[in-house]
Amino acid sequence: MENKQVDAIVKEISDNINTIKTKGEAQDAQLKSLDAKIAANQWQLGDKYEALRKDFDQMTAVLKKGRIFGAYDRGMTVKDMLYAQKEGLASLKNKAGMPVSLSLKAHQLFTKTAGNVTEGGNLLGTDPIPPTRLMGIYADPLRPVHIRQFMNSTATDSNQILFNQLTGENDGTGTTAEGSSAAQSDFTITAKEVVVRKLNTYLTISKEMMEDADFVDNYINTHVAGRLLMQEDTQIISGNNSAPNLQGIAPIAAAYANPVIPGATASSINYYDVLHQAVTQARVAYYTPNYILINPNDYNALVLSRDSYGRYQFPQMISGAPGTFFINGAQVIANTAMTAGYFLVGDFQLGATLAYRDEVNVTFSNQHVDNFVKGFITVLVEERLANVVYRPNAFVYGNFNQAEASGS
Repeated sequence: MENKQVDAIVKEISDNINTIKTKGEAQDAQLKSLDAKIAANQWQLGDKYEALRKDFDQMTAVLKKGRIFGAYDRGMTVKDMLYAQKEGLASLKNKAGMPVSLSLKAHQLFTKTAGNVTEGGNLLGTDPIPPTRLMGIYADPLRPVHIRQFMNSTATDSNQILFNQLTGENDGTGTTAEGSSAAQSDFTITAKEVVVRKLNTYLTISKEMMEDADFVDNYINTHVAGRLLMQEDTQIISGNNSAPNLQGIAPIAAAYANPVIPGATASSINYYDVLHQAVTQARVAYYTPNYILINPNDYNALVLSRDSYGRYQFPQMISGAPGTFFINGAQVIANTAMTAGYFLVGDFQLGATLAYRDEVNVTFSNQHVDNFVKGFITVLVEERLANVVYRPNAFVYGNFNQAEASGS
């Protein structure tokens, strides 16, 4: 460190010491700041450190005469001092550099206890090796992927969504002879309304938990909000649109047509056949399905299916890559939101949109029953949204067992 810098540090500290002496009274906050600055710059001050430290200690001793231990007397903890000297301590690892000394007060070496004082104490506290607290609350994980991640979404500032749906059509398009009249085309449009619904839950915790445990915040933001999103998944797939439920996709999706699959027999038909046919059904209706949602157990049965010779079945129309699996152009998604034994194939881009009135909000309040007098806090987690399924035929919903039985 350059002499000019050292001199500047020495002057700054000396000037402050003289200021405190002139005032003739202890300035606890200022003393603590100076103590920290002297300790932090010990490595740079070199041989000038001892003189500054001696001057500082003499001055503080005079100021504290006749005083009961105050805030300053507690001084820097050993841990703080070690942190202030981290640069010097690091150099000692390489066997180079000046010695590092800590100026300790006697009361910094002990911790008050309600019981008897025992031998074998240590400088860093009552625990020989202080424990490390890991942040968060550890529990089994919740669903990592949610249905909203496959869908369109939009914001709304209303409590209802209105749209016009084509519900009837008579196509008169065709060729005509010269001089003949064109055939008439008719269509019927029906105004549809989807109401914004609310999903929520609440829990009660103590003020002490909020003040003393940061991990409670982690639990609320991940676990509680995560369960709300899982309920959202259920509503998006199977809600019956009867208040307070959302409009689900499955109840109004096109039912799997249960066609007879050419060449299939009761013993040979499998999940591949059914899902390939379901995608084809949507394609015939001019949609392009991009996702196939099935339960993880059905996904397992799909990829592990074998023929009569014990060979794994992976037909030519199936394509796979790391982390992806496609049947007839649609990606297969294993998700616990789907009930085992059922499948949902769909063009999620054209078929539906999630409209959010209020995204997931977390509110803290003591204004609930007798929370105020008991020192409790209520945590409310809620969202308001609507699932607008404006093209139900973009989706095909079915049951594997029925589909296999009818397909053969």
